[in-house]
Amino acid sequence: MRLLSNPLKSYFLHQAEKTEQEQEKDSIDESFYTVYNEDMPSNEFNHITEDSILNFSKIHSILLDQEELIFVTNNKGIIIYINEKCSSSLGYRSEELVGISWKTLESDKHAATFYRDIWKILSHGDVWKGELSAKTKDGSIKWYDNSIYPLLDENGRPHQFLTIRRDITDLKNLEDEQKVLIEEMENLANFDSLTGLPNQRYLEEHLKKEIEFAEERNTNLAIVRIGIDDFRYINNTLGHSTGNMLLKEFSRRMKKVLNENVYIHKMSGDHFTIIIKDIVEYEEIHKTLDHLLEVIHQDSFIVDRKEVHVTVSMGASVFPYSGERADILIKNAEIAMYHAKQSGKNQYQIFSSTMSVNSYKQFVLRNDSKKALLKNEFNIYYQPRINPKTNEMVSAEALIRWIHPEWGLILPDEFISMAEGSGLIIPIGEWVVRQICLKMKQWEKEGLPIKKVSINLSPIQLLQLDFVDIVSSIINELNINPNWLEFEITETMFIENEEEVSKALTALKKMGITIALDDFGTGYSSLNYLKKFPCDIVKIDKSLIDDVHRDKDNYEIIASTIALCHKLHKTVVAEGVETEEQLTLLKRLHCDEIQGYFYSKPVEENEYKRYLTQGFGFKQEESVSYQPGENKRRYFRVLLKYPLLADMTIEQVESKKVNLGSTEIKVEDIGPGGLRFSSSLKLPVSNGVVFCFSTEIFTKESNLKGNIVWKKELQNNVYRYGVKFILDQKEQEELIRVLNQLQIRLRRNSILEDCRFVKNE
Repeated sequence: MRLLSNPLKSYFLHQAEKTEQEQEKDSIDESFYTVYNEDMPSNEFNHITEDSILNFSKIHSILLDQEELIFVTNNKGIIIYINEKCSSSLGYRSEELVGISWKTLESDKHAATFYRDIWKILSHGDVWKGELSAKTKDGSIKWYDNSIYPLLDENGRPHQFLTIRRDITDLKNLEDEQKVLIEEMENLANFDSLTGLPNQRYLEEHLKKEIEFAEERNTNLAIVRIGIDDFRYINNTLGHSTGNMLLKEFSRRMKKVLNENVYIHKMSGDHFTIIIKDIVEYEEIHKTLDHLLEVIHQDSFIVDRKEVHVTVSMGASVFPYSGERADILIKNAEIAMYHAKQSGKNQYQIFSSTMSVNSYKQFVLRNDSKKALLKNEFNIYYQPRINPKTNEMVSAEALIRWIHPEWGLILPDEFISMAEGSGLIIPIGEWVVRQICLKMKQWEKEGLPIKKVSINLSPIQLLQLDFVDIVSSIINELNINPNWLEFEITETMFIENEEEVSKALTALKKMGITIALDDFGTGYSSLNYLKKFPCDIVKIDKSLIDDVHRDKDNYEIIASTIALCHKLHKTVVAEGVETEEQLTLLKRLHCDEIQGYFYSKPVEENEYKRYLTQGFGFKQEESVSYQPGENKRRYFRVLLKYPLLADMTIEQVESKKVNLGSTEIKVEDIGPGGLRFSSSLKLPVSNGVVFCFSTEIFTKESNLKGNIVWKKELQNNVYRYGVKFILDQKEQEELIRVLNQLQIRLRRNSILEDCRFVKNE
């Protein structure tokens, strides 16, 4: 049944049988809700359904229900009835609200269009349900879940509006708190807490969008990775709090100088990344990077009342030339940055396909070094130190090696500086000390004679405040004799941090650990420091030993050093001894110990244990050792009097394609099965790494793929490699034809103009 009342009060006049109290309780003053005073056209009500209409009995029961929040307005928005529960929720008494416009209670939480949409629904005679806010008497905001029912007059048109509501303020406040919490979590996930800059997670998503925009606009963009040079040293000397303050000041300066087309992001450690968008001319990249170098370098940073001068190394990759995906661009920018660091720092490099094989290797090693310790990829080799008078082994130096799954045996000079830069040297150094102690304890249980083992220390390790405590803890835990241990440090480390180093070394010596001064002759080499330096042993560097039999000055320096050390009661060790001639001279000078390939190269544990049991009678080691398979050839070889130049690149690593530039190498001989070349690069002997060699024979380019199958170390950090080709039958037959022709022509002339021979050798 439709409710047709004008006004609604007439309904109650028909309830005469009710008591006066009941009539007063249920009284209604006038009509209900409209926000905007608009005329309602009569043709808007033809679609009104029975669901839109409340019958008398239902309205009566609602108005009697004091648990509900109820009010009624007329079509002018004037409140004509409101129960006490509803008015009190707003901080008013009922009589204070009856007769005033509902707009008085509106909050600013909703737009005008929101109210307009509600009115449109109600004016059609339909019920509206939803959330609305209202302003209370004290100015605070309350939220309600509302059901608004239009009431119809005799003509079937809405003229009064009944609202039934539920207070949901607590729920909305909780939702708001959750939104704030979510926003804070998003902020933590996407922004660096120290500098407030967007972080790497944000960069990855941001860069993907910028790449899409660049594709749409047909423009270029550059990714630039920035690293503060020697930041680890700043942290260790000035403290981490000063380092953090420097990072904040650095980010502020960067933000000031970058324009609106450049976005800056904070990466881990001391690294930042910027995106330069809308690049039209390539020169814009150079201008931006030149400007950054100038701005950073020209003025020092004042941090914690200290003046700090910094330089940066930067690497850029350019979309789409350096890569078309975000991850590739980020990786290539990082490769270019490390290339800049290796090239002398305080500069920038722009990535191109001509980045060398060595740059790629350094990038891979830097990334993989972070997981090497967890993957148990490190191993310890031992190089004996010999008493030259008795040929008896008196001690050994522990040398860490990284057995990389793709690049094979990696020597310390390729990864220690990376570990120092990343801070990984701390856990790696502790691992070495613990491993040596564990091994010596095990050898003792096996009944082997124990010889002192020397361990190299990084300055970062030694400057740790708790380093001495860590060493003491390991010794006590494993119950080993501290006299079995020796620590080696360089003279440069001592000179740059004399007070701190002296304190740490004195504490170690008190424990019974021997201290050795390593690489003497490569740093300041002041004989005065031999007296100040709290060491027991002085190790003369290989660079002086190399020419001791040819250079009179070197001989005199070594003679003076040995004589002074003996007067100061210090033992002298000669490093890098490789020839009998060197050994003879060092014996004549009464050098105490000899270390070098003449007696033994660094060996693995099993071989070292054999040395421990053997005790003496060492055989001279060859300075170079051939790998198995070097001379196993199925095919003829063309021996080249003059090397053939070739461009070498890595094409594949463990089934992953690699897009690199090339590095020039010299081919010494070549055959249908492979070639031999020499290089200063340290390359892996691995079937998983596929190389490509490009050269020119008879003015025709030849591209030959293969794996390095053997390696031999020559002198002065030069290596000889053997390559086995990966060729199908057709390619091999063509190569045989070309090499046969080459061999015939080389009999008449050692250099051919239509081949890439090195003509000045």
